[in-house]
Amino acid sequence: MIKPLVAALMSKSVSEKGFLKAQALKGLNHLPSHWNPWALEELCVQTQALNGQISELAIRLISEMLENKT
Repeated sequence: MIKPLVAALMSKSVSEKGFLKAQALKGLNHLPSHWNPWALEELCVQTQALNGQISELAIRLISEMLENKT
């Protein structure tokens, strides 16, 4: 059930409301950095987002996950 959580956090990460945006980014930065196929799948979907900030964030998180793959 991590996919819907990742999707929601990604959409909130570009919110106009500072508190909401900060909390979403905090949550995304605390995703498990080890390999998680469900989170990875959703992040791959998010790389195709029309919002460049979302796609860049997804790419960064995928990169970190791949670096920490064990």
